[in-house]
Amino acid sequence: MLALDLYEDSLCPLCKRPTYVCQDPATQFDWRPLPAQRCHATTAVLAHQQSFTEETNPQAGALLFGAELIERGA
Repeated sequence: MLALDLYEDSLCPLCKRPTYVCQDPATQFDWRPLPAQRCHATTAVLAHQQSFTEETNPQAGALLFGAELIERGA
């Protein structure tokens, strides 16, 4: 467990890669971004969240949202 903690502490908080890789000045211009991909589960959750306001749902910020994949034609 200690080894896992040490490993996780060595990761970049933004990209989760080892800091010696992502923060190396020698590779500053060697990174290429990948095309954006959409998470359809998150899209569904965000669209649903828009229907909740403080006026209709006091403390709306405390609501937990999720999404599940619909099984099609089994």
